[in-house]
Amino acid sequence: LIMCIASDNPSSEVLFKLDGKRIKQRKIKVIAYQEGICLTRSHALFFATQDKASIQQVLDRIKGLSILTIGEVDGFTRMGGVINFFEERNRLRFRVNIDAVKRNALKMSSQLLVSAQIFTEGDE
Repeated sequence: LIMCIASDNPSSEVLFKLDGKRIKQRKIKVIAYQEGICLTRSHALFFATQDKASIQQVLDRIKGLSILTIGEVDGFTRMGGVINFFEERNRLRFRVNIDAVKRNALKMSSQLLVSAQIFTEGDE
């Protein structure tokens, strides 16, 4: 399982501690964003940046690929990202863009979706 981190935020370094860990017998490989690997071989791409222009550029390039995209910038799901983390009443919450899930041929458990705010690209 290859997870790429596109970050300009030093606090995201904690994500690299996941490197080498296992999820259901699959070893996680965490790497800093490298266009060649991250756009062709990664399974998940986490954006730890507020640079909406660069995020949008990458999201446009990988549209339709089976890559789980995760971000924390306001409006990430409106930009076409799959999961958007945000804070609400001092709690960490997340929104899921159902259209992006379908477009990227991803599957999400019903347990995950029950906890999420659901977003469709027709919502504005």
